[in-house]
Amino acid sequence: MRRDESFRNKGQEKHHINDTPFCLLPIDMIYTFSVDYMHRLKKYIPNIFSRKPRGLDELDG
Repeated sequence: MRRDESFRNKGQEKHHINDTPFCLLPIDMIYTFSVDYMHRLKKYIPNIFSRKPRGLDELDG
């Protein structure tokens, strides 16, 4: 389970690309920010329906 302490200690290294200035604030890094709906739904959507990444050349102008 994620906790403020484990977030600040970068317990899950693959999720920490850079440092965030939010860590300088006296807030709980887990409970202060809401999770967007796509992360909530991800566990209910089978992988066969997951959208594959596309290049910028595939966007409509």
